[in-house]
Amino acid sequence: MSDEEDALRTQETVSDAMTVGDEASGQAQAPSVRQQERAAVVALKEALIEQAERGAITWGRTQGLSEMQRLMAEWKQAGHAAKAADERLWQRFKAARDLFYGRLDLEQQQRRAAIDATRERKSELIALAEAAAASPDIRQAADKLAELMTSWKQLGHAGKGVDDDLWRRFKAIQDGVFATLAERRRQDAGARAEAASRKRDIIAQAQALVGTIDVGPARARMRELVEQFHAAGFAGRTVNPDLNALFHQAQDTFYEWAKAEPERRKASGHRDQYYVRSRKLRDVDEVRSEIARIEAELAAAAPSGKRQHGSGVTLSLGDLSQGNQLRAELMRLRLREQQLSDQVASIEEKLANAAAAAEASAAAAVDRDAPATAGSDSSSLGGSRGRGESDEHDDRASEPASLPRADDGHDAVEADRPAEVVGDDVGDAGEHHEHDDAEQDDTEHLADGMAFGE
Repeated sequence: MSDEEDALRTQETVSDAMTVGDEASGQAQAPSVRQQERAAVVALKEALIEQAERGAITWGRTQGLSEMQRLMAEWKQAGHAAKAADERLWQRFKAARDLFYGRLDLEQQQRRAAIDATRERKSELIALAEAAAASPDIRQAADKLAELMTSWKQLGHAGKGVDDDLWRRFKAIQDGVFATLAERRRQDAGARAEAASRKRDIIAQAQALVGTIDVGPARARMRELVEQFHAAGFAGRTVNPDLNALFHQAQDTFYEWAKAEPERRKASGHRDQYYVRSRKLRDVDEVRSEIARIEAELAAAAPSGKRQHGSGVTLSLGDLSQGNQLRAELMRLRLREQQLSDQVASIEEKLANAAAAAEASAAAAVDRDAPATAGSDSSSLGGSRGRGESDEHDDRASEPASLPRADDGHDAVEADRPAEVVGDDVGDAGEHHEHDDAEQDDTEHLADGMAFGE
């Protein structure tokens, strides 16, 4: 009810009281002026008491304080009634005021208790946030901070000034965790991109192993690539499965080729060339080891070729002669290394040309739409060898009847076979390559016959 309505009702109450007095005057002696004034005061104060009693329960803090001040001012201006009536009315008015102020005190205590509880709870959330921020798992820490933030929003006010300070502390922890998470995500994105690049490079290397000359080292290299691929790391949720599928496909292709390669080499008529190449590669390694040893000896002997004698410097002729011998041996070994490397390159070129010719022949056969069985392929291949490679067919006639077998049941090739076995096979077939050894012997004699410094 508004202030205007309360004032109107007060006036109506006073008017009613005066009307009752007027009606009674017709039956009894009319009241005096003093009595009429006291009756008006009583009616006014009763109206004020009704407002106070109603407002003591319904008014809020701000409105109630203002209204109680207004009612108190009007009470003081209302005047006095009879002493007994005035005391009775004051007690009622005072009880209404006490009820209102008592309710305000109770609400204030409840608010303070709620503020204290909120302050304590927010302090607990800050402690939990600090503990989460110290976790090594930054993702788990970020999830915990998001959960604590939800709890923070459900809490009330913690008091003027205090609440702002608590929020600054909590937000600083939150900002630090999420900044670290953002940086970690950027680093993870870079690491995933690097892992994807490494895996693509490994896949390319695995695909390049198909068709290599050295099947044994190629198998070992494939095992190394498998370990490197697994150690490359995670390449991303969307990219990683595709890279895994590509690498598995490259593995399957390689092992299918490695399994069929021994039989293909056997049918190609160039198997002995692979053996000779393997032997010469071992010779190259041995020659290079000797070169490294002699170079080390020359480097160590260089300072000892001089010795102090009086105020001058003289040379040790013995050391000089030994150094010349080492240099001559070094020259011979380098010539030998170059010759062996040229021979290996020549063999590899022949094998590459033969492989290209075989691929061209197979492609031409496919173009002619003339499917053939494996037996007919072998016959055709044998016929071509008879036409174009009769000398190689004659060489193979002297090969041993039984060759060592690899683990998969096929004939062993290059490094798939033990070094001593390869060496024995090469020795058996060596009589068909006497021209290679003769060239090597001529080079050795040439190096031996050269004078130092030529």
